Amino acid sequence: MRQLAIQINSDMLIMALFAAIVASLGWAMEKAAAIAEENSQFV
Repeated sequence: MRQLAIQINSDMLIMALFAAIVASLGWAMEKAAAIAEENSQFV
């Protein structure tokens, strides 16, 4: 029989948290750029 084991340690959790923060900042900056482009068209 084969067995699959998954190990999650604190380093992996910290790396996943950092990746999630970077992804959310990228998403927020993308939305901010779209809003700034929309606002610049009104002036």
